[in-house]
Amino acid sequence: MESDLKTLSHRNLFCKYADDTNLSVPDKSDFGLNEEFIKIENWARMNKLIINLGKTKEIVFRRPSLRHFYQPSAYQ
Repeated sequence: MESDLKTLSHRNLFCKYADDTNLSVPDKSDFGLNEEFIKIENWARMNKLIINLGKTKEIVFRRPSLRHFYQPSAYQ
């Protein structure tokens, strides 16, 4: 049933398995998470499906800040 569910941007990525779908949106993308999620909501409504918002999560990954990186010296 998910075969017609596509991302708005070629930079964004769906990973689909059974009834689970993961959406990856990089920082520099044509369409952000909000636009993609609105499209998913509309797709679900048209296909008479319900998105379980209680199981819907957003995870933000960031690179560690080099300002806070401490390299211990071997000669202390």
